[in-house]
Amino acid sequence: MDARIVELSVGGLKFEADNVLVDHIQVIDPFGNALSQEKIWTEFSLLMGNMEVPVKLQCRQVYKRRLSQHLYYIGMLILNYEERADEQLKSYISNGISTTAAFG
Repeated sequence: MDARIVELSVGGLKFEADNVLVDHIQVIDPFGNALSQEKIWTEFSLLMGNMEVPVKLQCRQVYKRRLSQHLYYIGMLILNYEERADEQLKSYISNGISTTAAFG
């Protein structure tokens, strides 16, 4: 599933996603309420020079804002970085942003 990152920092990210992705990262409780999962693995690539550098993060959804019938903003708090991802992210943020994300 793909999404477009619209804001990125060392502490979190905000992305634009369709309702299919939103449904994928939510859990429905026995009463029919939509809850966010405690931990979501998020993967995206950073374009650094001529190379795409993969970044894998463990996140928690902290907000969801509906933009239209099928489009949302999702805010994620970064809980853990997979090896060297924090260094790559810090380096990338200091030089600019252009990313595509995948969630699972």
